[in-house]
Amino acid sequence: MGCIRQKFALRGALSAGEFYSEPEENIYVSPALIDAYRYMEKQEWIGLVISPKACSELAKINRCPPDRGKYIEYDVPVKTKEKNIKSEVVLKSETEKMFSFKMQIYPQVEKRIREMQRETETKLSKMEYDKVKAKYENTVKFIN
Repeated sequence: MGCIRQKFALRGALSAGEFYSEPEENIYVSPALIDAYRYMEKQEWIGLVISPKACSELAKINRCPPDRGKYIEYDVPVKTKEKNIKSEVVLKSETEKMFSFKMQIYPQVEKRIREMQRETETKLSKMEYDKVKAKYENTVKFIN
């Protein structure tokens, strides 16, 4: 929660699977990394989730979620891409049930999120802010 305290909006996803790396060459390759990236990108809020792939792997050892005190099953707001009649890509907002990190357990988290939202609104043009406004609103809804 240090990122929130520092007013740094962050979303992420934990996944599981094979992973290959050569840090000295800056090489990182993994289906798990791609899975985590996809789930991080599709979230329409500031938060952290456990991807279904990771949950499936953890369930094999009866550990999904890994800590019930810190994760809750929630209908996470996500965006999906669809093609319309003209074959144009359109973003659609939906929800997907996933285990999410409970930010509520930290004091002042809602206050910080609202401060971040106000600061973002003053820094961006109205059109730019309208693109991210839902992320803040969805986060506050989750916290409450």
